[in-house]
Amino acid sequence: MQTLLDVLVIAGAALAGIVMARLVAKRSERRRSLGRGTPVPRPAPHPSSDDESMRDTLTPHEPTAHEPTTHERREAERLAAKAEKAAARFARAGTSGPLFDYVLETGSAASAAGVPGMVHTGEYAVVDLETTGLDPADGHRVIEIAVARVRADGSVVEEFSTLLDPGRDPRTGRREVGPTHIHHVEVDDLLGAPTFAQAWGEVARLFDGAVVVAHNAVFEEKFLAHELGLAGISGERFPAVCTLLWARESINTDNHRLATVVEHAGIDFPHQHTALGDVRATAQLLPMLLSAHGDVVLQAPAVERGRAASGVGVDWKPKARDLA
Repeated sequence: MQTLLDVLVIAGAALAGIVMARLVAKRSERRRSLGRGTPVPRPAPHPSSDDESMRDTLTPHEPTAHEPTTHERREAERLAAKAEKAAARFARAGTSGPLFDYVLETGSAASAAGVPGMVHTGEYAVVDLETTGLDPADGHRVIEIAVARVRADGSVVEEFSTLLDPGRDPRTGRREVGPTHIHHVEVDDLLGAPTFAQAWGEVARLFDGAVVVAHNAVFEEKFLAHELGLAGISGERFPAVCTLLWARESINTDNHRLATVVEHAGIDFPHQHTALGDVRATAQLLPMLLSAHGDVVLQAPAVERGRAASGVGVDWKPKARDLA
C-alpha cells in the first residue's frame, strides 16, 4: 500500500511540473510577442469628443523623461490661455485699442525710461455702461451710458446720463435688456429713450480734451467701438486710463471689482450697477489712484475739437434713471 501511494505522489508531482512548465512557456511567449509589437487585444475605448484623448487611448505610449504627458501639455496650454486672457482684459499703458490710446503715468517703467510725452493737467471723463450682456460680438448692446467730467481731485464739473434704446433685436424681434437682476433695467424703461447715435454727440463733447477713465476700460471700449460702428461713426480716438488695472497694481484686496475697491477706500456706493452710480464711485476713487501712480503722461496732447452742439433737447432728450 505504501509503495502505491509513493508512486501516485511521484506521478502527481510530475504532472504538476508539466502543467507549470506549459504556463511558464505561454507567459514567455506573450512577453516576446509584446516585445515584437504583436497586437494584443484591448478593451474598446469609451466614445469621446476629445480627439486627442481618443488617440491616447488607442495608441500605447510610454512617455520618456524629457517628453511631457498629454495631461501636462494640456495643463500648460490651459495656463497659457488663461494668462493671455487675463492680459487682454487690461488696458496696458502705452497700448492702443479700437477707440482708446492708453496713457502712461510718471510712475511707470516706460515713463522712467524716458518715453516722450506731456503731463496731463486737464480734466477727466469718467464713463460707465450698462449692457445686455458681456460681448457685442454676441449681439449684446449698450442700454445705459453715463459720463462725468471731473478734475484730478474728483470734483465734478458736469454729468450726463441716459438710458439708450437699442431697437429690436433682429434675432428675436424684441427689445432685449439682458440681466435685469443685475442692472435693474426693464424693457419699458427703454421706451422713449434716445439711441446711441443720438446720444453720442453729448458723450463725445464730454470726452473731448479730457482723459477718459473707466473701471475695466477694455470692456467699455469694445462696446463703445461696436456701437459707433453700428451708427456709422468713424475717426474717433481718445486718451484713456483703466482704474481696474491701476487698482490691481496698487490696492491689496481679494479682488478688484469696483464695489470691492470702493469699499476698501471707504467710499459710499449706494447705486451699484447703474451707469451714473458707477461713474460717481469711480470718480471718487480716481484721486487715490492718481496719487499712487503719478501724473498721467500723454504721448500726444488731448485736443479740444470744438464740437457742434449735440442736439440735446432738440432732436432728442435724455432719459435718466432717478437715483434720488
